[in-house]
Formats: sequence, C-alpha cells, structure tokens
Amino acid sequence: MADAQQVRKTDNAVQKLGAALDTQIANMQAAINEVESIKSDIQSHYQADSATSYLNKLQNWLDSHQTILSAAKTCRADVTQADAAFNSGDSDALSNANSWSPDSDTTYSALVI
Repeated sequence: MADAQQVRKTDNAVQKLGAALDTQIANMQAAINEVESIKSDIQSHYQADSATSYLNKLQNWLDSHQTILSAAKTCRADVTQADAAFNSGDSDALSNANSWSPDSDTTYSALVI
C-alpha cells in the first residue's frame, strides 16, 4: 500500500509569493512606463531614419514586456484563486469531518464498505 500524499500549505508562504509577484508586477509596469516615456520623447524631438529603427525596437520590447506582464498578472490571479480554493476545500473537509458522529449509521456504513 502506498503512503498517503499530504498537501501542505502555509499562509505565510502564499503571502510571500503574492508579495513577490506584486513587487515584480509593479517593477515591470514602472519599466514599461519609463520606456513609453522615452519613446514619446524620441518621437517628438528626433526625426531621422535611425530614430525610426530605434522606435521600432522599443515597440518590440514594449510588446514583449506587455506579454510577460500579462502572464505575471495571470499568475498572480491564479495564486490568489488557488489559495481560495485550497482554503475552501480545507474548510469543507473540516465541516464534513465535524458533522460525522462515531455512533451514526451513516459513519458505520461508510467505514464498513
């Protein structure tokens, strides 16, 4: 018989992960804002073929960074949702466990089968 697998979660670990993701998301957004500002300055003050090439590269960077930022935000939302589901499942299991009585017919039937 295989050993039962246990799932362990600590609220502290989830909170640290959430905080780290929030920090990373804020840093990524700040970088995007800074690059957009630089891009805007170049567009309004520098007209040359080299500027066009540079602006295209900045836009490629912005597009890529936006994709990564979106994935980070999705990850953050998924962590929150998984934590809520885990807590709900744990709460449901506790409620079910507390509702069983050792001398009830339902408990006896479930354990005998």
